[in-house]
Amino acid sequence: MIHIRNLFLKGLSKNAYYKKQYFVRLLITFTVLSFVIVISTTSVFTGMYIKNVSNQLYVDYNYSLSRLANEFDNIFIQLTQESVSLKQNSDINNYLYGIDKDYDSISRADIFLSTMKNLNNYLDSIILYNRSSDFVISSGILLLPNRLNVDINTLTKGQFAKFNTKSDLNMVSSLMNPDVLKNKKPLKTVSLIFSDNFDGDSLNNGIIMTIDPIEINKKLMENYDGITLITDDKGNIVFYPYNYEVEDNISSQEYFKKIVTSEDTKNYFTMKVDNDDKIITYTKSYKTGFNIINMRSLSGYSDILRAQWISIAVIGFIIILFFSIASYFLSRKMYNPIRSVTELFSHSGFISAGNCKNEMDLISNVYHNAINRLNEIEVKSRDNCGRLKEEFLKIVLKSCVIPDSIKNEMKDYDFNVEFSNLIHVCIVIDNRNTIDDEEMFILETTLCKTIPELLLSDFNMEIVNFMNGEIALLLNFKNNTNNSFETLVNNMDKLRNICRETLKITLTIGIGGAVNSLEECFKAYKKADEMTRHRFVLGFDKTIYDKYLDEVLTSNIRYPVELEDQIISAIKLNRKDLFEAHIKDLTALLCFYPYSETVTFLLQIITACLKTFNQVSIQDNQKYSIRLDEFSNILSKFQTVNQAGEWLLTVFENYQQMIVGIMQLKSNKHFDQILKAQEYIKNNYTDINLSADSISEVIGYSPYYFTKVFKDITGMNVNDYIRQIRIDNVKQLLSNTDYKINQIAGMTGFTNASHFFAVFKKDVGLTPLAYREYALENKKSINFS
Repeated sequence: MIHIRNLFLKGLSKNAYYKKQYFVRLLITFTVLSFVIVISTTSVFTGMYIKNVSNQLYVDYNYSLSRLANEFDNIFIQLTQESVSLKQNSDINNYLYGIDKDYDSISRADIFLSTMKNLNNYLDSIILYNRSSDFVISSGILLLPNRLNVDINTLTKGQFAKFNTKSDLNMVSSLMNPDVLKNKKPLKTVSLIFSDNFDGDSLNNGIIMTIDPIEINKKLMENYDGITLITDDKGNIVFYPYNYEVEDNISSQEYFKKIVTSEDTKNYFTMKVDNDDKIITYTKSYKTGFNIINMRSLSGYSDILRAQWISIAVIGFIIILFFSIASYFLSRKMYNPIRSVTELFSHSGFISAGNCKNEMDLISNVYHNAINRLNEIEVKSRDNCGRLKEEFLKIVLKSCVIPDSIKNEMKDYDFNVEFSNLIHVCIVIDNRNTIDDEEMFILETTLCKTIPELLLSDFNMEIVNFMNGEIALLLNFKNNTNNSFETLVNNMDKLRNICRETLKITLTIGIGGAVNSLEECFKAYKKADEMTRHRFVLGFDKTIYDKYLDEVLTSNIRYPVELEDQIISAIKLNRKDLFEAHIKDLTALLCFYPYSETVTFLLQIITACLKTFNQVSIQDNQKYSIRLDEFSNILSKFQTVNQAGEWLLTVFENYQQMIVGIMQLKSNKHFDQILKAQEYIKNNYTDINLSADSISEVIGYSPYYFTKVFKDITGMNVNDYIRQIRIDNVKQLLSNTDYKINQIAGMTGFTNASHFFAVFKKDVGLTPLAYREYALENKKSINFS
């Protein structure tokens, strides 16, 4: 304190004042002006800021409640759509209208009802009621009427408590099943009645869907701050948060009266509720007509505004700081133009911590710091040059033809190796598909630092990190007397062992050989990369080169015909145990074959398997189809041949599930007729008049009944199936013939070329001409269906 006081008195001394009095006056003037400007602008800004924050909060609250209303409406729209689906089910229709009372039909309706209920988490129950039936179906359970959790008098005598809304839905008040609540007080909820004969009084037959209020609370209402209530126009509570005590009717509450009578478009206001100031926002569900009301404590709003004071204070401080600095600079500028250079240096970024006694000290300090900064920039430049060199090497290793412009860049880089007797090595991190990006980056960085430490005594090297678990090594032997291939292999094995023990990862290393020119690098590294691909048959953690392959891989290569027959037989017998055993035998055999032959044989066997799977498929949209490029993508995900075998087992399990589905379809009494219809379509797809009406005449069904049965068995509409058959034949003609596109359209049953172009582009995603070009480029594509 004494030191600061002395400095202050020294600054106010007579000599200092007379020496700098003009400067002092300027500084005081600008400082006072700055504070006046800061105080006035801060006051105006604060008021505007608080107003904007308030408006934005109200807008956010309104938007949040509107989103809740949309989600709430979507639930009722979905229930309405599900009721339509239920009514379209023939077994449910039979039950509701008493057409067919056999137990099998009721059981099927039972199963379908249970399935529909389980698909919607917001449903507590679905009831099928027919006054003339002995049974009532409730969410997939056949019950006598007196076993329902709904009073039978409610169904027969019309004792319904309807909600007072302007909705066209038949909504009544009900209680959730007490069994679900574990002996707690039953909760109010909403039941929707879907019936052609319900007049709001009595019910002969219909579908009753009851909403689960617990799910409404958990998935909708609890996601929003404050207290959310859902009521009808008379104030009857429909849904409410269970941790909040509320009356059954809030029509006497002042805020509800204001909501009902208000014509304000803002949909929000503040009011004291239960001795607490609250922000009340409200909206109306357009589908149900219910009022959705949200109440939030005004104290929370005040907390938000108080939190903004920190921002306001920071902004005010920044403004004060800015004007103070501006005042100082203006004063100095006007006080002494001669010291402009010193002024410039004093605000330079090169001033180090510490006091400068005079201008010369300041200039000297800035000068030395600037020199140090230039040295740092030079070091960073070397790092950037290293990155550019790595990018150059990536192009050299991955491009079969190197442009002259790239070759000319070679003189710009200082390489650690010579392009003479240059050995190419490819290092791949095993199981790289299972490693996340952040961990992979750490592993690659660690490897790039570890490799020089291990190999620098024997090799000059360049390291290229391809950033996908693949690292390239370009090596020259340092010592011509110790440059044997065995030394190279031993060093690679040493690298693998250290990575396994310290980094807990395994590496597959491929050695591609040595070259003597830049142009040969591509072939050498490609060979090294192909060596690593043999891990597919050899397994992980290997150093692979030509001699090693000759030692471990068999030269007696033949296609495993007997194993293929055994695998196909297991598929036909639907024997998973046999299929799994034969797949294991296959993978054990292929582990001794070269990579290319293994992939070829595996492709042929997968082809045979998928063909066999498709022979039993009834629905064309369930057949397995795969092209050669798709098969390559699948293979790229497999690290070993055993993983490919596991994939085949998964396909077989899907096949078994398909068999079960087919058996269920074959039990349908209309199955043979639908097969006859499919065969008729395949033989007559060229007929432009082919339609559901003409096909139904052939098999003896009415058009409506035929289209319904066809969809139930095949999973497709009749017209969609006809279009698929035509498009499949169009593809064959485009791929294998030279017919003009207009001719193909007429040959496959399309009425005109424009319609044909539109349908083909929609289904295939390409124009017919583009598809023909694609097919010509992919002549080797394979379609198993």
